[in-house]
Amino acid sequence: GASWELIEPMAGRGELPNFAALMEEGAHGVLLSEEPMISPALWATIATGVGRHEHGVVNFLVKLPGRQTVVEAGPPDRSSPAVWELVGAAGGRSVVVSWFGSYPAESIAGHYVSRNFDPENPRPGQVQPPSAAELLSREARVRLRGEDREPIARSDFLLDALLDDARSLAVFETLVESDSPDFAALGLFGTDIVQHVTWRHMDPASQQFPEDGKPDPRLAGVIPAYYRFVDNTLGELRRLAPPGTTLVLVSDHGGGPMGVAEAFHLQLEVLLESMGLMRDGDGVAYAIGELYRHDKRIWLNVEGEEAGGSVPLDRAAEEAEKIRARLDRLRTDEGDQVFASTLWSDLGAYAEYKCLPQDLTVMAKKPANLSYEEAAA
Repeated sequence: GASWELIEPMAGRGELPNFAALMEEGAHGVLLSEEPMISPALWATIATGVGRHEHGVVNFLVKLPGRQTVVEAGPPDRSSPAVWELVGAAGGRSVVVSWFGSYPAESIAGHYVSRNFDPENPRPGQVQPPSAAELLSREARVRLRGEDREPIARSDFLLDALLDDARSLAVFETLVESDSPDFAALGLFGTDIVQHVTWRHMDPASQQFPEDGKPDPRLAGVIPAYYRFVDNTLGELRRLAPPGTTLVLVSDHGGGPMGVAEAFHLQLEVLLESMGLMRDGDGVAYAIGELYRHDKRIWLNVEGEEAGGSVPLDRAAEEAEKIRARLDRLRTDEGDQVFASTLWSDLGAYAEYKCLPQDLTVMAKKPANLSYEEAAA
């Protein structure tokens, strides 16, 4: 989520000396990201060099077979080799720490540690090889400067974001120093987190929703302070890298204020309940709450395929067509079609839709009398 909108002026004022040095010594520019900007898909693209429909990671969450529940997309869902796999195939070693969509940890030539790893409180499946967890518990030590902690840790949530990145750095340093890898990758995600929750405090003119209350001046400096923390981290990485190392700094997407259009989020499971299709897991169809507005999915509750399935297999196609027809008939208050298209794949529905759900009662923060065209503008 790092943004040139913040990096360039701060570097120009001398606040980000390591960013400035990288820009001066190397090449820099705007990355052309992929729409929709779903972080697991983008980081899989960065790792593999191919698009989401080739590597297979398309959303934040993946449904577990035969169960009405989801898990975060991870390495088992990626069908294309990542750069660290190619390094291993060529006889090299890698260290990968805190990549997005990294649980469970991959078994690679080297070391791999999933996101949100705490050396003092590891969870099963976060480290490969598992024996490295003992090394990290013993030697990975978090170092936080007071000049970083004091302006950032204005709440437990913000402190957790800072500590997570600081732990990732400590783990990364420990493994790189012990392994001397040919390739190493480190993910830092606090910039994205603090921008989501404090941008309006830094930039009160960007606030869209009166119900959010007045901006808090105590939170106005969190984002700039976080960029200074990341800049200091870059300095640590530059010192850690052997001579001749190529250092690549990349952001999957930029950051900015939350606009009206971005705030709309279709709760498909609520819609299905209102249509009488989803009832406590035993209806005709169901959806599961997902973290992104694009590519919402519907599954039929098929007998023999789902726990408590209620739709006989020989009626699945008929029920699927009924649901598709009902979705196609849905219209907004302005008369526009809610879903751009519905495509059934096997026994599940894959719905690609325009960002038009602001007229549905399930939408939060619904602006009064606001059309989609005005919101988009």
